[in-house]
Amino acid sequence: EKQAELHHEHYRPGSLSNWIEGSMKRALQALRTNTGSLVVELGCGGTPMADWGGHPSAYVGVDQSVELLQRAKSAYPDATFIAADLHNLPFVDRCLSVVIANAVLEHVFRLETSVEEIARCLSVGAHFYALVPTEGGLVAELARSVTSRRNARILGLSTEECVRAQSTDHCNSVFAIGNALKKHFQFDQTRYWPFPLGGAHLNLAKMWVARPLNADGDR
Repeated sequence: EKQAELHHEHYRPGSLSNWIEGSMKRALQALRTNTGSLVVELGCGGTPMADWGGHPSAYVGVDQSVELLQRAKSAYPDATFIAADLHNLPFVDRCLSVVIANAVLEHVFRLETSVEEIARCLSVGAHFYALVPTEGGLVAELARSVTSRRNARILGLSTEECVRAQSTDHCNSVFAIGNALKKHFQFDQTRYWPFPLGGAHLNLAKMWVARPLNADGDR
């Protein structure tokens, strides 16, 4: 019940959190270079980007939470949804041409394995679109302190307890994620949001448009 209240507060129309999340999604979508292909979104949750490729019938959402997938399916009945973990994706090698991960990689406990698994599934010349909050940056840490106070009020916990819980949930910094991606991908575009300058410390999100390295590691 408390988690449902927390979810409602985060996604409440008109809330700052809802506006920020919507703005980041639109910023990631603005980087699209290939539409019309089957789109696979990793960690789609209950609010998938099912219109990325034009129509939900060309969309596959992957998440480990069956409850969130049921919510997503109710909103997009024409889309396909699969329950799976990022470190063990249910796709054969080099079969996907467009993969999205929006605000997902910061949560993954097995980061290196998950990034390697994503690269395995992408065909030659495919595109991986990733957005992560700038965990470990100054502005993101400030924002996290604000949301921790809000979450503490809703959950009936101390602010310190919420800070520790969020640190566990958001276990990967933007710097660690960038280093993991670099081992398996070449970057076509790198962007920050909301400002084009300032890097990770003065922005709330970082985005990559990436292609998998060749099997021999060539860029």
